[in-house]
Amino acid sequence: MYLPRELISHLYNNLLRSHQPSSSPVLIISSLETDAICACRVLTSLFRRDYVSYRIQPVAGYADLQNVGERLVRPMKTSEGGSGGVVICLGVGGLVDLASQLGLESEEEDDTGDVEVWVLDARRPWNLSNVFGGLSYASNTSSTSLPRRTPGVEKGCIQKSYRSGRGGIIVFDDGDIVDELSAEQDAFYSLAEMPEVDDDLEDEESEDVQDDDSHGSSQSRKRKSWSDRDESDDEERPQQRRRSNSNSTIASHRSRSQSPTLQPKPKEPSAKDLRKKLQSLRISHEKVLQDYYSLGTSYSEPISSLAYSLASELGREDNDLLWLAIVGVTSLELSGHTSTGLGTPHAKPDISRGLTHSWRMNRSSRTYALLRDETRRLNPPTNGRQSLSSSRPPVTSATDSSIQLVPDPRFMLLRHWSLYESMLHSPYLASRLHVWNESGVKRLHKLLAKMGISLQQCKQGYMHMNVAVRADLRERLLKYANMYGLEELVPVGEGSATYEQEGWGFLRTWGWKAQLSAVDVSIIVSAILEVVTPAKTARTSDSSTQQTDVDEVADRSEALVQKYFQAFDALAPNHPNLLLAAVPKAQTLLRSIHRTGSQLLNKHQLRHLRAFRMGVVKDGPDLSLFANSPGALVKLALWVAEAVAVSERDKKGTNAAIPFVLAALDEARGTYVVVGTGGGIGSGEDLEARKEKADRKAKKQAEREVKKKVREEKRAARRLQAELNGESDDEEESEEEEESDDEEVEEQRTREQEKRGYGRNRFGIAFQEVVEETQARVKIDSFDHCVVEVKKEDLGGFLEGLSLKIVRSVKCGSGQDSSLTNQTPVQRKWGINLGIQSSLYFLASTSTYYHSYISHNLFKMPQSSLWVIPPRDDHPFNKSLLSLIQETIPSDFPRVPKSNFRFLPHVTVTSEISPSTYGSDAQSWLDNLSLPTEFQKEKVEPTIELEEIEVGDVFFRKLTLRAKKDENLVKLASACRSQGLGISDEEGKKWAESEYAPHLSLMYADLERAEVQKKVGLVELQLGWEFGSLFDCCGGTLAMGGRLVLVDTSGDVEGWKVLASRECNWMRWTMARGLI
Repeated sequence: MYLPRELISHLYNNLLRSHQPSSSPVLIISSLETDAICACRVLTSLFRRDYVSYRIQPVAGYADLQNVGERLVRPMKTSEGGSGGVVICLGVGGLVDLASQLGLESEEEDDTGDVEVWVLDARRPWNLSNVFGGLSYASNTSSTSLPRRTPGVEKGCIQKSYRSGRGGIIVFDDGDIVDELSAEQDAFYSLAEMPEVDDDLEDEESEDVQDDDSHGSSQSRKRKSWSDRDESDDEERPQQRRRSNSNSTIASHRSRSQSPTLQPKPKEPSAKDLRKKLQSLRISHEKVLQDYYSLGTSYSEPISSLAYSLASELGREDNDLLWLAIVGVTSLELSGHTSTGLGTPHAKPDISRGLTHSWRMNRSSRTYALLRDETRRLNPPTNGRQSLSSSRPPVTSATDSSIQLVPDPRFMLLRHWSLYESMLHSPYLASRLHVWNESGVKRLHKLLAKMGISLQQCKQGYMHMNVAVRADLRERLLKYANMYGLEELVPVGEGSATYEQEGWGFLRTWGWKAQLSAVDVSIIVSAILEVVTPAKTARTSDSSTQQTDVDEVADRSEALVQKYFQAFDALAPNHPNLLLAAVPKAQTLLRSIHRTGSQLLNKHQLRHLRAFRMGVVKDGPDLSLFANSPGALVKLALWVAEAVAVSERDKKGTNAAIPFVLAALDEARGTYVVVGTGGGIGSGEDLEARKEKADRKAKKQAEREVKKKVREEKRAARRLQAELNGESDDEEESEEEEESDDEEVEEQRTREQEKRGYGRNRFGIAFQEVVEETQARVKIDSFDHCVVEVKKEDLGGFLEGLSLKIVRSVKCGSGQDSSLTNQTPVQRKWGINLGIQSSLYFLASTSTYYHSYISHNLFKMPQSSLWVIPPRDDHPFNKSLLSLIQETIPSDFPRVPKSNFRFLPHVTVTSEISPSTYGSDAQSWLDNLSLPTEFQKEKVEPTIELEEIEVGDVFFRKLTLRAKKDENLVKLASACRSQGLGISDEEGKKWAESEYAPHLSLMYADLERAEVQKKVGLVELQLGWEFGSLFDCCGGTLAMGGRLVLVDTSGDVEGWKVLASRECNWMRWTMARGLI
């Protein structure tokens, strides 16, 4: 069930009417998040004022939730000897079936034990069993009877007439359910009211065949049987009547039987046909629900804002509750809880305006605007317009507890740190100035110098800086921020009107004690929760390992619960002492994020895969912090992801969110904590998806043009007929306009559905699918499903499965020739359609002698070839290539002989060079080879840009890296071809332009294409590991220079030898970013 926003106080008023001093205390189950703690503070404040007893129980994950359900919730059920009661879940349970998690399921479908569960959770998608079910409906899907109707509830929506006491699960709607889930609601109830359909229709089909001889009697008998069941079965009657009212065709025979027409009675559908229609309807409704669950995770309105709305509806709003709501809302943005899931709040420039991508857009803007209005209402200015030059608004008295709007810059802990440290540890500033390296720090120093602030002064405590500098800080930042691309560093509004305070922050005063901004309080509270000291355990023997693991989990949960109540006490409204005492802890957290993030970026420890970026934290002074705190690891991932996103935006000109996976090693438990942030899986459109979208658009446009042409022809015909009859055609034209409007409405509905799930975080879905497919030992216990724990030994397989899950389709060459699909294996290896190969394949299939002959003689590249190889044997690029080809890839294909990998990394320029061409002095021939004279280093360079992994059909192109067909590379191939084969320059040029396909070979093998294709994702992952650091270090350029070598390729692969070598310092090796 769900409680609509306009009735938000209804349940609370029912609780006040029914609650007695002897009643069971309200059980509040809260997640370990700042937003949930703030909401808990608001509710407990209301309970204290109304003398409602309560109990708070923090939970860290689903294991704790089930434990609480077993220990505390189940005993509350009247069927278990309890007296019922109310359970409130804050930031818990929105994504799962709470009935099973809390132990409320029972054999009696109507028995909820009088336990009423309120759910306030910002995570989406909702579990629809909680929203539209909530134990008011039968959980036994095998039953064909209608679910029980609960008084005061209409299709899951609670009405004013609803009275508590019956129990059930009730979610608080922030507007999403009413506005967006109408289709899901209809599908859910249609499925609930549908009887079960037998999937096995084969017996009925055989019966139909047997009954064909007596068609008339059997049809009569079937109609009678179906009609008799309608008349005799009382339970089925309301179902069929209800389906008829809902315009379903399933029970349409009832209305036809009542028709007084004298025409012959139409043939009635058989039972099998009705079942098929019912099955089709079931599949259609199930698809609606599945599409909703497949949208990915996101976050809606903060629950602290909902709690404040409840207090406001009750007339209990004040500064203390407003401040809690402000802190809760602010904490969501700092922790990366955006409207597209866990990720950085970047908006994509190519998205149409109705699509949200951060908490600073649409609903969040309205929420912030509401909080600003409430702040001005409860804290009217006393001295007129607020001064913008003061970083510390004046305190009027020792009891001043006002909240003020301030245009603070996007710095961290500014009033409790030095200006320099506050700027250095700002994620916004760090990503734009690249302060993780020395050049970025220099840019920060230059910015301070332009602002006229010395390093000595800005490294003092901010509140001890020169008063004039503090007063002019905002104006100086506004003056110079745009020079460094920091347009959003400071709010630009002057504050003279409410619309000019967009982006302003909130500042709370505690008399003379302290002034803290909402951002600072959010950081401090999160630091209290996340900076957890790992439990110290000693493993004395292998036999005690399992018990030690259990103890560690228990100790960790107990430590987190303690942290929860520390954060809860720190948010006390009357004194800020605990907050101020925890400022050093917040500074420690920010330093750790900056230090570890800088290490990942400086040491090029990030791997740029095609669909996401990846990093692993395995050592360092802050490892234990991130391994023991998923929240801190998420903040680190957001810091790094924003830095990567801004860097790529500067290089590519795009502002797309960057899906990012970060893992931290927990050596004590032997696991990795893995988080997936950013746009998530599928956030970026790949080329194939973009092409499919363009094709659909073109198809719709073509259909639209055809319909338009038909309408115009009909309209012209009607107009002509109307003129002949002397009539007006206004009615027809209005009908055409109405038809056109209907089409536009349908197209708009389709566009809204596509925008609904665009860019959401789908890592949670992918993680679960990978676990099912790879059988990796993964623990999914966090309420954020994109945070998992993976066994140390299973991380490689898990990441491999994740990469394969994301890279759903990889282009393997320009296309597969249909003529190759019916060829023999030998023909596919060589790419030859006809000729002697067919005979050799037949002989090879019947004689081991000929099989040996083929493998040793046919799988050889004819004659000699000219290759381009990397510059030096000790060059990092050459070493990485050798490692990939001779060590990594062979382990992926154990059936391929090791000798097939014993070749130099190379790009073939031309082949089929006869030994008679170069004679006995190969070196002299190569030195005298006439190459284009315009080739010069750093001016005219043939570039080998590796673009994509390809899987081929022939032996020598089984697995390659396709290279871009560079203009200068084509010139080099043309010159080498014409001289190597003794043909004309025109023939060489024609071959190079039309047939030459440059590529770097990775493996020669006699394997089926499909078998190699399965490993492409893994090879791509390994490619990122080998070349990611080199790619980041050199900006895409892997090596400069190279060698042109003449190689005798007439023998086996392992017998290939270099005959001559020539330096080519004008060669350039690069790699496309999409490949890494």
